[in-house]
Amino acid sequence: MSFIGEPGEATHQAGHVIDLTFSNIPFATTEVAEDLHCGSDHFTLLTTIPARGRQPLDQFHYRVPTRRLHQFNALVELHLQAHPISPINTKADIESSIASLERTLWAALKGAGTPDRAKGHSAPWWTEDCVEAHSRHRAARNLAEPGTVPIEIREFLAVVRKAKKEYWANRINNITTDEELYSLLGWHKLTPGQQDIPLIVNNQTISDPLEKAEALRVEILDRFSAEDDLPEPVWPTETPAGTLPWDTHIPMEEVERSTIGVSSTSPGTDRITVRLLKTCWAQVRTHIRSIFQKCLELCYFPTAWKTAEVAMIPKVGKKDRTSPRSMRPIALLSCLGKGLERVVARRLAWTAMTHEILSPSM
Repeated sequence: MSFIGEPGEATHQAGHVIDLTFSNIPFATTEVAEDLHCGSDHFTLLTTIPARGRQPLDQFHYRVPTRRLHQFNALVELHLQAHPISPINTKADIESSIASLERTLWAALKGAGTPDRAKGHSAPWWTEDCVEAHSRHRAARNLAEPGTVPIEIREFLAVVRKAKKEYWANRINNITTDEELYSLLGWHKLTPGQQDIPLIVNNQTISDPLEKAEALRVEILDRFSAEDDLPEPVWPTETPAGTLPWDTHIPMEEVERSTIGVSSTSPGTDRITVRLLKTCWAQVRTHIRSIFQKCLELCYFPTAWKTAEVAMIPKVGKKDRTSPRSMRPIALLSCLGKGLERVVARRLAWTAMTHEILSPSM
C-alpha cells in the first residue's frame, strides 16, 4: 500500500493532514477537490483509479454562436480553396465528393464552434449578490481559525435565503394565466428525482446507458432483418415494364428550396444543421447541386446519406417506462440527404400524377 495523495497538502480546515488515502493500484491518485467542498471542516478528496470500469461515453455536439457564423463561413471557403472537390462522373465519385464536403463542414464546425457538453446552468435565483457572497465565503473559510465559524458563512446563507425568497415572490406575483400557474406548479416535484429510468428485460434490471442502448437495439430494432424484405422485383414478370420520362436536370432554385428552404431539422451523424448550411450556402451550393445532379442521372442514392443516428424517445400515454415497448425509435439523417430525398419525392409525385399511374381512389 502506498500513499497516493499530495504530501504536505492539508485535508482539514485547521491545516492538518488528517485524511489520508492509501492504495495498491498503480497510478491511482487523490487530490483535494475545491469545487466539491460541501461545507464540512474536512476537505473533499477526489480519488481517480485508472483503467477501472467502463470508459465513459463522451458524446457532445459543437455549437456555433451567432457571432461566429461569419467565421464558420470563412473557414468553409478557405478549406474548399485548399481542398477543391473533384469532378463527379461515377458512383464512387459521388461518395468521395460527399466525404470531402463533410470533412470541410466538420473542420469548419470544430474551428468556429465550441463543444456543448451540457454542463448545466446556475439556479434561476442565483444572482450577482450570491456570487459575491460565495466568493467571500470561500476566502474566509480558508483563513478561519479551527473551531470557528466565519461571519461570511452566515452572510452567504442569509444572501441565498433572501435571493430565493425574492425570486419565488416575484414569480408568484407575476402569474396572470393558468398556463403560468401550472408551469410554476411543475417546480413542486411529487415524483422521484431519478430521471434515467432503468429498463427491465427478461426480469433483469438494466441501468447502465450502454447496456440500455444495446437492450433497446435488440428488443426494438432487431425484430426485423433483411430477410423480411419483399423480393425484388415484387411481381416477377417476363413482360418488360414501360418507362416513364425522368428529368435529370435540377436547377439551383430547386436545390436551394429542398435543402435550406425548410424549417430547421435535427442533424444526422455529420452534425451539420440547416442553419449552418444557410450560412455557407454561397460556398457549397455548386458542389451540392453537382452531387444531386449526378445522383439523378445515375439513379443512385449515396450510402453516406443512408447512415442514420437512431434516438429512442418515449411513447405518449405509456405508463410503464421500464418496458422497451414504451420507447419508439426515430432516425436522424443528414440534412443534405434529406434535401435529395425531397427532390426525388417531388419528381415521383409529379410523374405519378401527370401520367395517372395511381388509382383515383388513392
